[in-house]
Amino acid sequence: MKRRGQDGFTLIEIMISVVILALLVLGIYQVMASSQNLYAAGMSRSEIQERVRRALAEIAEELRQANSGSFVPITFGTTAPDAPTDQTVTFQTCTGFAGGVATWGPAVTFTTIASDGEAENGLDDNFNRLIDERKLVRIQGARTRVLADNLRQGSLTFTPALTAGLVTSVRVELTIEGVDDKGRILSGTDRVTVQLRNE
Repeated sequence: MKRRGQDGFTLIEIMISVVILALLVLGIYQVMASSQNLYAAGMSRSEIQERVRRALAEIAEELRQANSGSFVPITFGTTAPDAPTDQTVTFQTCTGFAGGVATWGPAVTFTTIASDGEAENGLDDNFNRLIDERKLVRIQGARTRVLADNLRQGSLTFTPALTAGLVTSVRVELTIEGVDDKGRILSGTDRVTVQLRNE
């Protein structure tokens, strides 16, 4: 009896091969998508952290020149009533000397204000997924300059260290939030301790 030759694959073998190949492609796609999501989130976190560092560096540079309160006051407070957990600092820096006496520039305040389109109501009024976010600002006279945005309430603190009633250093802590490309809320926090030169 003559045996039939097997020159090709059966339909079942082809279907099994297609299913196995589809599972492999799906697995590779999921691994790549997952690593891309991690990369995108990592980039957003690093960008947020860089914004925190830049804002803290700018605050520290000016605050370092503040007087300890021995000649002109340095004051700490809150942004009450709209954000009673955020803190403020107001100080003056030495601009030079006239007749052997130090002259002081206009007062500088670092504080927070509500972000555009936001009200302090526990809601996301401007539809960016962040609730009651605020802006970190520098105020001097009538001029207000934004240093960073997307701060949550309570994310700006100034902690003074006192010696004999005078401020010798200030610890500044700042947290900034952001939303990554997948809609996840990320945050970055950093702190710096500033030694006052004009004690």
